[in-house]
Amino acid sequence: MVTRVVPVRARAVVGDTVMVHGRPAVVVDLLPREPGRSRTARVTHDPPCRACERRLQYEMPHRRWRCPGCHTIYAPASLAAACRAAERSARQLQRGIPGATAMLRSAAAAGGAASRDALLETATGVERHALRWALRDAGEGPLSAERCRQAAATLFAAR
Repeated sequence: MVTRVVPVRARAVVGDTVMVHGRPAVVVDLLPREPGRSRTARVTHDPPCRACERRLQYEMPHRRWRCPGCHTIYAPASLAAACRAAERSARQLQRGIPGATAMLRSAAAAGGAASRDALLETATGVERHALRWALRDAGEGPLSAERCRQAAATLFAAR
């Protein structure tokens, strides 16, 4: 999810949909107003779905955000909460990348890991979050050394 800072109308609230350069955007956060300046907010054009993590689409005739995958329709308050949760998740991922990458490289040097769950049991906090993201499609079986190297490369590229 990419955010940017733009000027908004004075009555805008978190979760509102505003038009920015002809495209709908969700107000994620209102920024403190500086004297003599117009009100500004952080907005995103690509809010994520909380259920399936796909990018929501704005339905212009109905003036609502809807997930194309699970068909969830978002009210403004829940939309803002989903955007804030996605930002927190992204920050956790960034903080956990160094430790998770080191764990995956260590597992690769040892010839792999018994399973995704076994590797997750050895991690804590933000490293666990990053490992879970990197190994989200790893399945239940053993992890080869090559699969551990690929996951480490994915994490390294995401930083």
